[in-house]
Amino acid sequence: MTRIADSKLDTSCLPSGSTPHPNPPSQGGRGPDFCVPANTPSPLVGEVRGGGWHRLARVAAIVSIFAIGPTISLAQVPGVESFVRPAKTPLDLWEVSDYLIRTGQTAQAIPYLTRFEAANPDDDTLIRIREEYGQNSFMRLLDLASTRPFGERITRRMAEASRRYANDPARIQAAIASLAKSREERNFGVERLREAGESAVPLMIQAFNKLDAEGRKAIVRGLGALDTSAMSPLIATLDSPDGPTATASAEALGAIGDLRAVPALTAVAARPSGPTRDAARRAVSRITGVSFEAQAKPPVRVLDDTARTLFLSLPKLPNAPETAWTWDDAAKAPSPRATTRVDVASISGLKLAREAVKIDPSDRRARITMLELALERDPVAAAPEAVAAGPVVLGDLVRRSVADGRNTVAAAAVVALGKVTDLKTLNDGYRPGALAQALNAPDRRVQFAAAQALVGLNPKRAFPGSSRVVPILARFASTGPASRAVVIDGNPNRGSQVVGFLKTLGYDAQLAPTGEAGFRIAAEVADVELITIDPDLVQGSWRLLDTLANLRADAHTAGIPIFLVGPLALRDAVAAKLESFPDVKYLVTPTESTLFKRQIDHALAGLRARPLSAAERTAYASQAANLLSQIATTSGSPFEGDLSMAVPSLSIAFNTPATAMPAATALGDLPRVEAQRDLADTVLNPSKPADLRLAAAAQLIKSVRRFGPLLVKGQEQRLVALLDTEPDPAIQKALSDVAEALKPKVTARPLPVNRPAASIR
Repeated sequence: MTRIADSKLDTSCLPSGSTPHPNPPSQGGRGPDFCVPANTPSPLVGEVRGGGWHRLARVAAIVSIFAIGPTISLAQVPGVESFVRPAKTPLDLWEVSDYLIRTGQTAQAIPYLTRFEAANPDDDTLIRIREEYGQNSFMRLLDLASTRPFGERITRRMAEASRRYANDPARIQAAIASLAKSREERNFGVERLREAGESAVPLMIQAFNKLDAEGRKAIVRGLGALDTSAMSPLIATLDSPDGPTATASAEALGAIGDLRAVPALTAVAARPSGPTRDAARRAVSRITGVSFEAQAKPPVRVLDDTARTLFLSLPKLPNAPETAWTWDDAAKAPSPRATTRVDVASISGLKLAREAVKIDPSDRRARITMLELALERDPVAAAPEAVAAGPVVLGDLVRRSVADGRNTVAAAAVVALGKVTDLKTLNDGYRPGALAQALNAPDRRVQFAAAQALVGLNPKRAFPGSSRVVPILARFASTGPASRAVVIDGNPNRGSQVVGFLKTLGYDAQLAPTGEAGFRIAAEVADVELITIDPDLVQGSWRLLDTLANLRADAHTAGIPIFLVGPLALRDAVAAKLESFPDVKYLVTPTESTLFKRQIDHALAGLRARPLSAAERTAYASQAANLLSQIATTSGSPFEGDLSMAVPSLSIAFNTPATAMPAATALGDLPRVEAQRDLADTVLNPSKPADLRLAAAAQLIKSVRRFGPLLVKGQEQRLVALLDTEPDPAIQKALSDVAEALKPKVTARPLPVNRPAASIR
């Protein structure tokens, strides 16, 4: 490291006629090379930093400068040339750059910072720099634009080095050993353990298991002296099957005194018996200031309310990295796992909810909360548990999750409820059951799950809400391959511009001149992903607030993201109108597709919208067509009478490869002119796949025999003409069967009856 030159008193640096100061201060190699007396030791950088001598040296340096006389110019700050030798090591480079930054010579510092980073200093060097120069030495880099990139990278590396240094097992073990020594050594050890934070707990617990009674007391005192960063592994240690270990954790949590530990301690304190129970009760009392028996809420409510709060917080939490702690029986210590903050909250909430159900299995609220969290984490794995809960709990779960807007949970609960619902309950009273209520949920996935469940129950008579099933399935059956968007704007030029931008972004956008027209378009299909509205609606009878209110009031459109698109100057004026519609966002009129996409993506992320993926759109359309076909072929279904309104959607599905086959089956069972004519057009179209033409022919024959011929004359003539030119024998046979079915059935005339002549009287 750079040192001040070891030599006899050098007066060459003094002005002519000046005398050297009798006791010049050491500068540790920083700043100008002040003259020093011979045989004066040259201290390493930082040897006197922070001490009383260092402060006295600084004062002496100032005095010596003024003692030299007015011939020295104080305006000129010494630069790099004042150092004794060139900087080579990372410590030297930091020493020079720190001095230059402190003295305002930023431009000269940049090359040294560059060389410092290129030297790739190890952890020991970074820690030594931190201890000698202090944290401000790094923070100063962030204050200047020219050095901020260096500051961001170097402080990040310093933080990583500090974490590794603090978490070094050997360092932690030494700190643990000092807990049983003198007060000064114990305090020193506690400080080191606090620096390690949660990483110190596993090693302390392992040490606890190896010590005698006196040594264990020292560990418990050390655990209790940690700060709140140690709470998570200590809470995990409550699950230890070893009573003394779990008890030590409870006592430590009580000593730390954070209210966030109360629910976990309550779960232990509510147990029927055991030493850990008593320690947990004492800890709850110590933290809250009230005995466990006199707490304001019973244990089941404490646990359920906390779990419910965690569940409701999940959508608002950032998906930032966090550590989940669980008890590891093999290691006999808490074990960390890298995950996210959302996952940690979900794990903690589910654990508390299960403890609440253990305390009181009959508590319905606690069971619903437990199922909410279980289905949120893994709907497939939690499905058997949900089914086992029964229709009453599941019905309440569906209603509550819909009200909470937790659509993933609601859809999974609807599927489970469909498996345990008794057909008799669909017609109990005039109030729709939970499945029928889910048909009106704002989320389309929940609506479809409810419609699918109700069709699967195969009811034989109508029930409250049954008329909603076919329209929902029809909307999904017509789902197209691309995401749709509706643009409501009375100005066609302006609206067409927005449509063009949306098409550039991959949306199948459609312009509607009025709020009424836009509503109808959005309500017809299930794949509309967003609606844009010009805030100055001038066409139609619906004003802006009317359009927003109707879109949000109808189940078909309630869950679709809505954006107002207008000039920036109008945003503040419109804000007051949107107070009743907090989920409606304002976007600035786009000038290019990239900026518009950025606005839309940001707004959709803020709304936590879940657009249908291409795979989902295809799957939903196929399933909906199959369900409509099932309804059409099921005699006595209460949904059968509503099928006629599904014909336009089935016609669209019939012309989509993924849904053509089930749509053909459904069309064959509908007594509608459009159904027969769509089937005939497919049979007559040689560009269609052969299997689809054969299926259409079979369904057309069934429809004609059941409802009579409903084709136009031209279609019948083309069918007959195609018989002579069709090259495929199978299709030619199908055409012949269709022609035969279309022939009018001649009814035989009754033969005349020979009666005997009347007798002449």
